[in-house]
Amino acid sequence: MRRIPFVHSVALQAIGTHKLSIPHILACFFFIIVILCLIHATIDQNNIAGPIPSEIGNLSVLRILHLDYNQLSGVIPSELDNLEKLQSVTLDRNNLTGNLTDIFCVNHNGINTIEADCSGASPKVECSCCLGCSPQ
Repeated sequence: MRRIPFVHSVALQAIGTHKLSIPHILACFFFIIVILCLIHATIDQNNIAGPIPSEIGNLSVLRILHLDYNQLSGVIPSELDNLEKLQSVTLDRNNLTGNLTDIFCVNHNGINTIEADCSGASPKVECSCCLGCSPQ
């Protein structure tokens, strides 16, 4: 039996709205098995809709999370606070709401990039330490 290689980076950028076939679904299942070792996730510009699942807080070695330019919605999960190794997070250009100040600005000194929809007349995201604030 072959060993599963260490997956440390995934980038799914602008793949569009392609239909998934059974082989793609099986590949996704394999991906889920190895994702707990994920260090870098760039999943931007894909028109992904829906909430960010709270299970994202289980990706304990994740350092980079880029989910910008999608159609994500709902409250940003507080479980992101569990990602102690996180260095960069971009959530801007979505329909997310919440308070990143409580999640990132207090306890995470290692983060060097935080971007969200935290500017404009009525920002949907509160973030006192964001380095990039996009209007929504």
